[in-house]
Amino acid sequence: MPRPKKPAAKPPKGTQKKPARAPPLTASRKRLAENNLGLAFSLSGKFWAKNRRQMVALRITPDDLLAEAMSAIVTAARGFKPSKGFAFSTYAYSSIKPRFINLIKLRNRQLHIKGSNILSLDSLVKGKGSSEHPLYSLIPHRASIGPAQLKHALVNAVNSLNVSERDKHIFFVNTGLLSGFPVALEETGRMFGGLSRERVRQIGKRIMLLLKKNRDLLALWESK
Repeated sequence: MPRPKKPAAKPPKGTQKKPARAPPLTASRKRLAENNLGLAFSLSGKFWAKNRRQMVALRITPDDLLAEAMSAIVTAARGFKPSKGFAFSTYAYSSIKPRFINLIKLRNRQLHIKGSNILSLDSLVKGKGSSEHPLYSLIPHRASIGPAQLKHALVNAVNSLNVSERDKHIFFVNTGLLSGFPVALEETGRMFGGLSRERVRQIGKRIMLLLKKNRDLLALWESK
């Protein structure tokens, strides 16, 4: 009888290979992503129109879908291999729809968590929000300011910062500034290619420090 094969020995701890990092976004890959942003607009618009009722119920806006699609385009540009023999649009398309599905699953979980600590800008402005929320320290509690004005000022301030678009998007997702639904550090990291909780926290901390020095925000707070 043939002897049974022995199972392959597992490598000792500390010697296991780490997953390969995605290639850097070179100038050529950046142009590839920019030239295919129309695909992000097209697919996000069609997906919203086809699933409008569900999107409204889950409070997912067209901008939320567009942000996911654009992020998927950039990720696809990093990993695209022309030698495989298919068009970039085909490769990118296969990565955009799963991002939509993941967003729907995430939002569905958020809306059904009992005792959820999800906070709106309205609750923060009225002083009912938790002081642990990332945006809490930016709100002038002695001033009278509405949620719409606060959101507009914060979004403009973030967009004006000298940080990468990816870091801005990570901040928007983590704080819920655009969607109104903050996402946990771990979940945010998973949405952006497996970033660690600590890395997401560092990005948020850096942007918060820059916002606290933003002249436009300071002028707004002082004018109240």
